[in-house]
Amino acid sequence: MSLPPTILHVSHESECGGAEISLLELLSGLDRSRFRPVLVTSAEGPLAARAREARVPVHLIEMRRRLGWPAAVRSLARLARKEFAALVHANTLRAGYVTSFLPQPRVWHVRDMSYPWLARWACGRADRVIANSQATADTLGVPGGKLRVVFNGVDPRYFEDHDRALRGELGPDTVLVGILGRIDPLKGHEILLDALARTGKNVRLWIVGDVAFRRYEEYRASLETKAPGDRVEFLGWRDDLPEVLAALDLVVQPSTKPEAFGRAAAEAQAAGLPVIASRIGGLPEVVEEGVTGMLVPPGDAGALAAAIDTLAQDPTRRRSMGAAGRERAQRLFTRAAHACAIQSIYDELLG
Repeated sequence: MSLPPTILHVSHESECGGAEISLLELLSGLDRSRFRPVLVTSAEGPLAARAREARVPVHLIEMRRRLGWPAAVRSLARLARKEFAALVHANTLRAGYVTSFLPQPRVWHVRDMSYPWLARWACGRADRVIANSQATADTLGVPGGKLRVVFNGVDPRYFEDHDRALRGELGPDTVLVGILGRIDPLKGHEILLDALARTGKNVRLWIVGDVAFRRYEEYRASLETKAPGDRVEFLGWRDDLPEVLAALDLVVQPSTKPEAFGRAAAEAQAAGLPVIASRIGGLPEVVEEGVTGMLVPPGDAGALAAAIDTLAQDPTRRRSMGAAGRERAQRLFTRAAHACAIQSIYDELLG
């Protein structure tokens, strides 16, 4: 019996941001009877640890420093030969650069909407380019024959029903709004606080997540100063996001700059929650306006406040949108659907 072909998954990042979480979902969803995944990352960290938990072999090759890229290319080439890699799948920008010189068929997974000219050159060298939304694909200028759009997958735990114990003693009239993800000016936290001040007093806010970079610590401090303590709570990073979502009544993603996809919106819909999001980037592909949530102009605190109040005052509509969102997520954003689409691309290249 022949062994399944080895896929070398390459990520220069060792931490776990959105791109890395999406990669972990793929690694967990791949059919191991058909493909053998191997991860290459720059250093020990959360990504390597979680990949090992998913029974994926991990190799460390430093790719974060430009001066080290020639050495990284040589090390990757040796590793690809040693592992008998049939195909290489780059998950990040710098991984796309260093894998461009390998002889194996190459897939580059593009998960951002702002890339320099060098990235366009590297995309041209890839055999297939995967974009996580049509909005992302439209920025690349890649010929349609090699370009595929594949939405990210969501951990199956988000589709499960969880109790609302984390609400604690919040009364039934309290409408609990959540914003999930890293604290960053691009994510619109300040706009959300401005909007909250214009909503009904029964609306409370949980800010779930924290800064990912030290340069934003002052920004976080400014948010804490601005936030009314009786209506806003900072929860920090959480490992129990499905349980956190179960306690919420709706989720807001008020990004001020284009999101390539909108993972938090997809996870919220999987959990059966309505979503209010900015009409920008890939978010309109995730949130179906008027059906699974509402879309507002980016940076418009007044429009955001009006949307929050509209749903806060209409629990029947929240439930209807939440149910439609879960159905949409089950159709478009499952781990299985994501892995199946990626495996089809592997089959195209491997024959």
